[in-house]
Amino acid sequence: MKTMTTAFEASQFAVQVEESYPFAEHIVHVEHSTTAPCSLVTWQFPNHQFVQLLFYTPNYAEIFTASPALVLPDEGDDGCFYTQGEIQLYLSRIKSHES
Repeated sequence: MKTMTTAFEASQFAVQVEESYPFAEHIVHVEHSTTAPCSLVTWQFPNHQFVQLLFYTPNYAEIFTASPALVLPDEGDDGCFYTQGEIQLYLSRIKSHES
């Protein structure tokens, strides 16, 4: 995992912004960077799994925080996703993960 040193500013987000991320109903927080063009999105699923992805574009994201047990081998060492489909698949695996 990478350690993020960029400053973030918490902000309320509009419904239309929330709906642009997968599994929007499980998003607990969105932070927009004050120094870089990215957003940190936090989900907490009913199975109590917690994950944060750092979005640079709607199609490109990196794992920011996740349980090591949830970083799957097919994500590779850098934890990067290059399509919305990859992001959706990763989050669906976390959502259905047995604790």
